[in-house]
Amino acid sequence: MRKIFLSIFALVIMVSCKDEEVIINGETSTEIVASKTENKGILTFKNFDYLERRINEIIERDHDLYKESRNEFLETGRVSLLLVKNMGSEEAEKLGIHLKRIPSVSSEDQVLLYLLNANGEVIINDIIFRIDGDFVYSIVPGGDDYVNEFLEAYNAGKLEVGERKLLNYNKYLKVYKHGNKKEKEVVKRTGYDIFPNDSSVRVKGRQYEEYWFFYSSVGALTKTEQYWSNWVNVETTNRLRFSVYFESFSIFDAYTPIEGKFLNDDIIKRAYAIDKVFGFSVGSPAPLTFKAQDGFTEHQAGWYGNNSHILRMDY
Repeated sequence: MRKIFLSIFALVIMVSCKDEEVIINGETSTEIVASKTENKGILTFKNFDYLERRINEIIERDHDLYKESRNEFLETGRVSLLLVKNMGSEEAEKLGIHLKRIPSVSSEDQVLLYLLNANGEVIINDIIFRIDGDFVYSIVPGGDDYVNEFLEAYNAGKLEVGERKLLNYNKYLKVYKHGNKKEKEVVKRTGYDIFPNDSSVRVKGRQYEEYWFFYSSVGALTKTEQYWSNWVNVETTNRLRFSVYFESFSIFDAYTPIEGKFLNDDIIKRAYAIDKVFGFSVGSPAPLTFKAQDGFTEHQAGWYGNNSHILRMDY
């Protein structure tokens, strides 16, 4: 994998690491939330319980994660993948970020993209989980060099990894082929509408069901994008209306649901995006997958006095 190296000439922020006192259920614990070694800005969680609590906090707080990513960058220098994926090319160039080198993570789950750094990484229980392309890598300390070794063997046809299968490459590296569809392949779950008063602006609606080995989720998103040299997020009034019934399944049994839930809401707010995670699971591997079985989502936005058409997608 090609790494991103940031050379910030306008604002140089030197941070070795940041310790934060986290109070959970009345108990205080120290959690390293951002490690700046080699400018990677990796969020680090002591274990999956901490990760689950952090995700629940994000969902309950319902903050605009793109705006939070920008604030984090200004305050600590941490660059999330969510921030990078939504940068214009000129802004990225000023910060020394090469957009063509960012890891390929075919997800619109804002929580996942916020948790990952610019190299698609997060550390949980001293293991680096990295998403790039078709694979999720689990790397123990000292195993980073084996990723390229694996890719060379895989691309040469010397190794095979089946979809949704885990390869124990060696004691330092595990490789999971996630099987999530790429952006251009999720046409049925993605909708767009160009604004009548500005053809450079569009509203985007997305439904997602994803499994990334250490994290799985089901949800929906509304966001508004403007085209400069590429499509980038813009802040405006977005709307996400949904009525959804979804079920959770064990990763060992894809046919017998463990639980079913019905959710509905109509969320309207000014933000870079409205992302609603209906359900999620974490672990190594994450024990659950999710499937929306019935219902719909509707997506709409306003832009300088004009509203887009309502994008409705049925499950």
